[in-house]
Amino acid sequence: KENQALKADYSISPNIVQEKTNLEFNLPKAGKNVLVQAFDIKGQVVATIFSGSLPAGKHQFQLNRQQLSSKGLYFVRLQVDGQFATRQAVVQ
Repeated sequence: KENQALKADYSISPNIVQEKTNLEFNLPKAGKNVLVQAFDIKGQVVATIFSGSLPAGKHQFQLNRQQLSSKGLYFVRLQVDGQFATRQAVVQ
């Protein structure tokens, strides 16, 4: 299952970040190795939002503007047990 697309109803709202944005996803089963990270356009990790295990169900985290280094495009990746999904966020 390594590097497969994750089916978790993953969304970022709003995806244009002025102060903060909400990350929401629904895990169909528990995840032992859950990692939520923000990457800059160069592919470097700029923020680790969560790292650990989560039970099945709906989860929500916040990404604050202060966690990101500057204005621009970021990629927020949700990785669960080797599967992942990525969404974009634009910081103004």
